Amino acid sequence: GFSEMLEGGLITDPEQTRDSIRIIHREATRMSRIINDLLFISKLENEGEATVSSPVNVLEIAEEIQDSLLPVMQEKNIHMNLSGGDFSIPLPYSHLHNLLSNLMQNAVKYNVEGGSVWVRIETDDHHLYLSVKDTGIGIPPEMKSRVFERFFRVDKGRSRNIGGTGLGLAIVKHLVNLYNGTIQLDSEPGKGSLFRISLTYPRPEPEQQ
Repeated sequence: GFSEMLEGGLITDPEQTRDSIRIIHREATRMSRIINDLLFISKLENEGEATVSSPVNVLEIAEEIQDSLLPVMQEKNIHMNLSGGDFSIPLPYSHLHNLLSNLMQNAVKYNVEGGSVWVRIETDDHHLYLSVKDTGIGIPPEMKSRVFERFFRVDKGRSRNIGGTGLGLAIVKHLVNLYNGTIQLDSEPGKGSLFRISLTYPRPEPEQQ
């Protein structure tokens, strides 16, 4: 609608023009994120089984995501602590990045002014363990079982204002299922949330002599 009004010359005031362009850009970006998330979920469903890849460093991925979140963290005065994770495992970069990104983004986006986020990454011979804790708005008990559904939002108005797609935790659930993992969510309204994730990653096939 705004693009049609601009094209038809119905908006001539410079300030209104800037506001209209800002809205168009925001909504186009949001739609692009929804499409990309849906395509990623569809790809996971079609894969059907865990994927082995060249080893990637988990801490480096977490630090990359932390850097991308810095503008929002600085605006809300949020502190993030990363621990563990300085190791490499044979999971695809896109899988690890999507998993960590959705958990870390939510911990920042739904946090309070001056809040904190703690990210812990551990491993053993066959498992990846992630925990992401925040001091955010929390999730009511009756909604905890639904937050992993596609497009479900605890607070629809707040989610739309901060640009959420409603697909982040659905992607997390798909990835956990793909790698025969588990999800544990502890949360209380006004006291934040703690997500504990475990993945069982496949062992690379031995090279043929």
